[in-house]
Amino acid sequence: MKKKLYHDFVIISLIYPPPIVIGAEIKFIHTLLFILLTFTLSFARQTTLQNVTLDVKQNGILLEMELEKAIDQENIAAWQSDSDWFYITLYQVTGDSSKLAADKLPEGIRDFQVIISQESTQLGVRLHHPIEYYDITQDETAYQILASLHYPSDLFTSLPALQQYDTMEKELGMPKSLRSWMYITGFALTVNGLLTQEQDETNWETKIGLGTLFATYIADKLWPKS
Repeated sequence: MKKKLYHDFVIISLIYPPPIVIGAEIKFIHTLLFILLTFTLSFARQTTLQNVTLDVKQNGILLEMELEKAIDQENIAAWQSDSDWFYITLYQVTGDSSKLAADKLPEGIRDFQVIISQESTQLGVRLHHPIEYYDITQDETAYQILASLHYPSDLFTSLPALQQYDTMEKELGMPKSLRSWMYITGFALTVNGLLTQEQDETNWETKIGLGTLFATYIADKLWPKS
């Protein structure tokens, strides 16, 4: 009986041989394993962007990004488009665009968008003014990225607060006639005192003259015009 079963198995094996893995199939398996390994390693390196804070300053915009863990500095890229949009791309970072979207934009920011892809997270900020330069730093201990976007310096000098300060500064000063009279008086007293004083003694005219000149200079800097 056993011999007959063995004989039948040999016959079936000859008629229906087992499948043989040929070169193309081996290549396909290797490619599939490589793709799975690459995807697994890429997913393991990714971190999550948990929160984004937008803060508008007089001279620019401040963005604070909170991560689940730190990323390489080379995985941070930024650039400005011609359509008033400034973009920051974080590679190997994922997130939830609905949670990262701002409920209410601060004044000074026209629009804000978050684009999530398989490889990166991109933040877009649409502004009223172009960015002259920017600085992006990372605190690897606190898992935070801080991006400072600076407006052009000529725009900063035209801000209302600075214009008001400049106007106040221009309004300071003594009346011209009073200032001239005090300078002339102080100068005359000083010169007369120097000409009439004794060798080792400073007389009262010199002291009053010098005091008048000094007081006139200080008063001219602090005196507001009416």
